[in-house]
Amino acid sequence: MDRRRGAFSSVVFWWLFCVVLNANNDVADGQSGICDMKGCKCVERFGGWKVVNCSFTMDQDLIFESDSIHKELLEIFIVGGNSLVFQEKSFNALQGLSILYIGSANNIIVKTHAFFNSSSASLRFDVENCDKLLVGSEAFINSNSTVITDFNKVEYCMVQSAAFSKLVNATFQNISKLDLVERSFEITKKDGIVRHGPATKFQITFNNVRISTIPSRTFFSPLAEISILNSEINEIHSDAFSATQITMIYMQNSTINTIKSEACPSISLIENFKISKCNISRLESRAVLCAISKLSILNSRIQTIETGAINTTSAIINLVGNEIVEFKSSALGFNSWWNKILVEQNMIKHLGADSIYIYGETTSQENPQFSFINNDIFNLDVNSLSFVANLDDISVVFEENYFNVKCNCFLDTWLSKLLKTNKTVDNVMNSSFCTVDDLLARCYELKTGLINMMNFTELVCAPGNTINCEPYKGEEKIVNITNPVFLDAPQADHSRLVLFLTVAGLVIIAIVATFIFLLIVGGRWVKRNWYLRNMHYSPNETSNDEENTIVTIDQESEEPKLELPEELTLEYLEYLKKRLDDPETHQETTEMIEKLYEMFVIEDNYENNNKQDEEAHLYEELANMQAQPADRKSTDNIQNGPLSILRMMEERFNLQFIDTEEDRSKSSPFLNDYSEPSDAAVHLYSELKQNQMQNEKNEKKDSLKSRGSGSMAARPLPNKPDDLYNRAGPSSVD
Repeated sequence: MDRRRGAFSSVVFWWLFCVVLNANNDVADGQSGICDMKGCKCVERFGGWKVVNCSFTMDQDLIFESDSIHKELLEIFIVGGNSLVFQEKSFNALQGLSILYIGSANNIIVKTHAFFNSSSASLRFDVENCDKLLVGSEAFINSNSTVITDFNKVEYCMVQSAAFSKLVNATFQNISKLDLVERSFEITKKDGIVRHGPATKFQITFNNVRISTIPSRTFFSPLAEISILNSEINEIHSDAFSATQITMIYMQNSTINTIKSEACPSISLIENFKISKCNISRLESRAVLCAISKLSILNSRIQTIETGAINTTSAIINLVGNEIVEFKSSALGFNSWWNKILVEQNMIKHLGADSIYIYGETTSQENPQFSFINNDIFNLDVNSLSFVANLDDISVVFEENYFNVKCNCFLDTWLSKLLKTNKTVDNVMNSSFCTVDDLLARCYELKTGLINMMNFTELVCAPGNTINCEPYKGEEKIVNITNPVFLDAPQADHSRLVLFLTVAGLVIIAIVATFIFLLIVGGRWVKRNWYLRNMHYSPNETSNDEENTIVTIDQESEEPKLELPEELTLEYLEYLKKRLDDPETHQETTEMIEKLYEMFVIEDNYENNNKQDEEAHLYEELANMQAQPADRKSTDNIQNGPLSILRMMEERFNLQFIDTEEDRSKSSPFLNDYSEPSDAAVHLYSELKQNQMQNEKNEKKDSLKSRGSGSMAARPLPNKPDDLYNRAGPSSVD
């Protein structure tokens, strides 16, 4: 699929290229050079040299011919343009050109021999923020200029064969698709002869680049360094790194699908080959055959290392901190001239037979070192650890390794099959670990996990030993077996999908829960505000002004356990009083008393006001004149807490069932003491008496409501103002 897409993209690009070449170019026709083009401005520098700055519109198509670039130009800066085509010999014989910068153009084509015979000491060629860039084959042929290129933020870039001549440094970064062909970076001399020999300072860097394939002989000429950073490569083909000498190949944070057989052929010499933090799907058989002074594969994940994948003459080999799913038989082979091999801290799911082998005569190097330390291996084939027996005991350090085997009394037999010998079994058992299952953990008071093989054998398996379940005091080790290395690729993808769906589900649940919580809190806020508007008490004096009300806040978070009664009785009020004295039920009872006050006092008053506004007004006026001191005292009691509210409701309850006028005067907390009457009070009393007589006739058949919410006609009138006036004496009027 990637190949078909690449081929289609190339066809489209070349079609566009042909259209541009055959199109009429009104901008360039009739103009002698770049300085005369629309949007360009030339500025003269010292000694007759010039610098040109061009700013083209995005609908301009420019074609630069052999006489378009003036011989005296030192620097060229071009911004914009739909297409820029540099024809053959566009930069012919330029002796002073040092900078060519092109930015924010759609399509750039540097044709074959465009820089033919350029002879400036050095040339920097930069392209930035462009859609397509093509550097044709042998574009810099016969050039004596040392070239530095930097192609950055280009959607599509193609470098054809032998595009550069004396290339010193080439940087490709932030390129969505980079197409390379055979001999893309082949360096030739002025006479066209391919250059071989010692590596120059030639460096190539790929950073954040997607490359479908690195073809054969892509890196054919000697190189100082090839760096592949943060990039994606589908395939590295055979003979891709076929230069006779490469000082360093460095791959970091990159994904490589397949390294094909003989990608690094035996004719090449690589001084330092380092792979770090990469994800490699497959190292094919015979992928690396070249001589390598130092080979390092560090902290990478490799799905499969096939049989004979790395077969090299190397002095130093570092295989450290990797996750390897399939480490097949004879995967790593090294010539006897090795000096140092470190296989440490790797996690290997499956280790094949003769996994690491040394071929040739015994090494003649002094003090060779082979370390196989702190590796976690979960499935081992017979003879998978045979390298231990094939090497001198003095040169091998084999310790702190974990094998996925349950501790038992036949570990020595099992290890002898892995080692292909009996002579080193004790050494391996002294430094390796086995797994303690639940039964052994309970018996020997051990946590399930790992213990030293030899310690376990001596504790349990020695002749005549009996199980005494004594605690173990030897070494222990913890291994992380949740690593993705234990999953096959499809399983790993499935696990990642399940993890993603789980996280997404949790996020959705959190959002829904937050929404529901806001609804509940908002509802309670609305309820609380309504409650605050309705449940208020008068302060120091009886008043209808809202600014003089005291608001009590309902802090209940749940429905009270007490149920609201259908009617208010003295027995229920006594029951509330007892609960109010109990600290455990005090809060709940307080909330119930407040609700009862709201329902049986405030709400009833609101209902009566709708029917008897006139009578209520008359009563309030009369009460203001006669009972102001008593009202103030009652209000103070209400403000003293739930007990005061309870007492007030008891008084109200008693008031409803007192028949005689004398008993009413004794029981009512509001009507015991009167202010001195006035003529207005006498008038109000007469009017109320008439209203009451009329209402009693109309409501003669109705009974009083049990909660005290009856009509105003049932409300007993206070003593006649005339009597009070006569008793108090005329002096009180003044």
